[in-house]
Amino acid sequence: DDAPDVVGATGTLPDAFAAQGIAIDGVSLSECEHAWLVALLKGDVAGQRDALASSALTDDLMADAVNEKLFDYLGDTAVECAADGYVVVEDYREEVEGLVR
Repeated sequence: DDAPDVVGATGTLPDAFAAQGIAIDGVSLSECEHAWLVALLKGDVAGQRDALASSALTDDLMADAVNEKLFDYLGDTAVECAADGYVVVEDYREEVEGLVR
């Protein structure tokens, strides 16, 4: 995979992504939404927190924003609340992974 890793080893966004959004397959995610979704897929809690801090959104608002943007792509909710935080809906995990990589 030649795509750059958006969330660095420290869990922060590289400077190159600081001022731009990311559009993939007609889905336009902000850099913070993309980083949060990547961290969510990886189970990277620190990366999720960093993306939320960069966006100034709560996890509920971030999940709503991501779900709204992915709804047209998937036709359903992509992220749901679980007992220990948000998770990507298992039925769509593979599609979401393909979208953000």
